Amino acid sequence: MSKKQPLITESFPQQKLPATRSSKRLENKPSTNDKQDAVSSSTPRSNADILREAELNILRKFDVRMDYGPCTGITRMERWDRADRNGLNPPDKIKQIILKHENDTEYTNNLWHDYPL
Repeated sequence: MSKKQPLITESFPQQKLPATRSSKRLENKPSTNDKQDAVSSSTPRSNADILREAELNILRKFDVRMDYGPCTGITRMERWDRADRNGLNPPDKIKQIILKHENDTEYTNNLWHDYPL
């Protein structure tokens, strides 16, 4: 009968985790005064800035989804059209966002546009 090999995990020392993790959360949690100071010291963002960031975030998520094929070397609209032609059903919201800002390269170019092929 052959000798059983030890598991790789047996070669590392075991470490005990703290009994509760909630105690760490309470230590790292800022007091309510700290929160108020942080809010008052930050510059207020306009609704347009918030909307822009939300739309760009949606487009970035579209860029990283491989469900619609690769996106290198083409614009977001070209990728959306190709996915639509191939029956991949890309979200209409993506097309609406791109067409609304068709002259803004931040909206039309994909996430990896600045990287060479």
